[in-house]
Amino acid sequence: MWQRIVGRVVLVAALLCAHSDLRADVVDPRTYHVVQRWPGAVQQTDLGLLMVQATPAWQTSEPALVLMTQAGAPRYQALPGADVRAAVVHRGAVYAVVARSGSETDVLDVVVFGPTLTVRQRFELPVTLASSADVVEMIGSEVSTSLYIRVGSTLVLYRSDRLPAITVLEHQLQSMCRVALPMGEVAYVHDVGGTAFLSVIDSMGVSRSAVQIPLAERSRLEPLPRGVAVFSGVDAERRTQVTLVDVAAQDVRLITVPAPRPWVDVVEVEGQVVIAAVVQRGGRTEVVVWEPTGSGEAPSDGVALDRDLGMPVRVSVVGSMVIVLSQAGIVTLSTDGQVYSRDDLFVGDLPATTLIREFGDAILVQSPSQSLTVGWSAQPWWWILRSLQGAWTAVVPLVLGSVILILYVRLRSQRRLFTSLVDVPAAGLVFVVDRAGRLVRTNERGASLVRLSKRVPMGRSFHSYVRHPGMEGIRSFLMEAYVRQRPISERVRVSDDDEQRDYMFTSMPMVGSVGRFRGLIVTAVDITEALEQRRLVNWAQLAHDMQTNLSTIRLNAEQLARETGADGNERLRRILFQTHVLTQRVRDLVSVGRTEDLQRESVHSSDLCHQIREEFDAEMFPHVTFVLKLRGAVMNVDRLKLSRAIRNAVENAIKALRGAPGTVEIATWADREAVYVGVTDTGVGMDTLTMEHMMKPYFTTSRDGTGTGIGTMIMQHVTQLHGGTLHVTSELGQGTHVVFRIPHKMQGARPHE
Repeated sequence: MWQRIVGRVVLVAALLCAHSDLRADVVDPRTYHVVQRWPGAVQQTDLGLLMVQATPAWQTSEPALVLMTQAGAPRYQALPGADVRAAVVHRGAVYAVVARSGSETDVLDVVVFGPTLTVRQRFELPVTLASSADVVEMIGSEVSTSLYIRVGSTLVLYRSDRLPAITVLEHQLQSMCRVALPMGEVAYVHDVGGTAFLSVIDSMGVSRSAVQIPLAERSRLEPLPRGVAVFSGVDAERRTQVTLVDVAAQDVRLITVPAPRPWVDVVEVEGQVVIAAVVQRGGRTEVVVWEPTGSGEAPSDGVALDRDLGMPVRVSVVGSMVIVLSQAGIVTLSTDGQVYSRDDLFVGDLPATTLIREFGDAILVQSPSQSLTVGWSAQPWWWILRSLQGAWTAVVPLVLGSVILILYVRLRSQRRLFTSLVDVPAAGLVFVVDRAGRLVRTNERGASLVRLSKRVPMGRSFHSYVRHPGMEGIRSFLMEAYVRQRPISERVRVSDDDEQRDYMFTSMPMVGSVGRFRGLIVTAVDITEALEQRRLVNWAQLAHDMQTNLSTIRLNAEQLARETGADGNERLRRILFQTHVLTQRVRDLVSVGRTEDLQRESVHSSDLCHQIREEFDAEMFPHVTFVLKLRGAVMNVDRLKLSRAIRNAVENAIKALRGAPGTVEIATWADREAVYVGVTDTGVGMDTLTMEHMMKPYFTTSRDGTGTGIGTMIMQHVTQLHGGTLHVTSELGQGTHVVFRIPHKMQGARPHE
């Protein structure tokens, strides 16, 4: 009897869980899900999917341009390690704008490829990048002979059928788009003497129409059947002014929408303009779709957005469907207000410039760092479940009241145990996050870390609780945990005002009875005090550093007495240099062991590498051939700490030679984002197991007692203090390559740094 009751309780509980899980999905006609992701900007072309992939500076073998099938399988690749700013398919060929370093500014080349990404032509543009933030975009087609290239505020026309092939059309460009109008094929907004105009040009680059529009600092264009819609920010981007331009009739209509520019879009349906926007009013966030009349004010009724989906990123009208893409979900509805879907969709952080396009029956979401396709499937019983939704909420609680009571009694002890484990002081910080990224439970320590007061309710997206400065590491850790969906542990630094603390975060996925991902249990332990104790090991590291200088001084001093002339003077110079280095290290002993604050100063990377090279005397290391490849830049860094990290890398490279003749190369270079210092050796290299453990504290491969296991730890720690990254590649028997990446601007830097 009891077993039968328990079985029924379990069945009812499963139904209740399924209902609570799918309630937001099954009552709508469709449900959306991510089909495929790519690490770059993807566009659909007649040749297939074209991707511009941003690759790290040290991955020079990664292709920057990839041509794929419509299913997403790579076919052809080109431009490994290049800085590709834009690409487009034009008249059966692929055109790519590639930036390369010039004498003073970055030079832009246009590389023309065939359908298999074989180079056909290369020519230089008559315009350079004023800054790395300049927008570069291209407009081409299969029928027109004109290719339009925008670089910042300059518009360039390229035509392969006439000379001169390249013409600069405009120097005050704000934005542009392709149109299909009788008088032209491209529309753009430009500034003439403090007055803004919308101009339409034909394939010859001749202006066929110019309409005066309100001047704005930034604008976005969208084509309409009879003209163009111009979106301009108003009141610090809190509102948007939509300018509807009928190009043929030279008519301009202004509509003000109470929403930021990324949250507004327009479409023309049966000759009538329809506006879709996300507005916030009365404490609610709503999707509103309407045909503007009179002043164009938004109607009072709209479709409410669930707060669990997070803040909207972009609103776009694709065909006859309105798409609202948010941080953790997607909402779709028709232009007449009928809801198609409301789904959890974890897409990660996307910029406001994200584009949403049709992709067959699916949706293509495109941003510079990632692109994804979102497909949908029909819900066959949605209309029955929607009609029964009211009856479910009214009748089912009464019918299942007794069952819920039995379930409560049975699970009360387990709930108490879980609560006790969460709240026990030894548990550290505990966060329970569901599969949609919502924070459902935390203990007192966790609430204190994310500044969660009792007035702030649970159940919102976890990212919304860690938006204040200093929490970037927690957001990154959670994103990685959701992508991997397996147990991971990682050290995370959290900044609170002027205090920095280190935590060891661990994520454990929760899996349902049928193996479905249910969320994460995230725990964290404060390891700041433990790291403070380990910092004392720096004294041993410094003593080890000084041993090399002392040995050099002793060797040169012993031989100096037996030598005269130029050789004696050279050895005297070496003694003085090593003595200076040793004295400087002794002076810095106390300051290095006492604090981790960065004492920043302007340092040229080439000078720093020269200084480090001179510390390794040729008499001490006769088997080592040092090679310097220095093309550096000025860095704002802590000279002492960074030189210690690079010195450790050079010492590790010398140790990897195991006393055999070999080469240690020190190189430095830079790009628009960071300065890089590389140390490469021709030593024994590392296998896969050693590579996996080398970043762990106190791990060493030394068998003679000379290694402490903290050298690599200090390299990684100093790089992280500067906001950079440490990248290590190695192959057994082929040597090791270490790259320090130090960014020009450190994210989240403290004011006094």
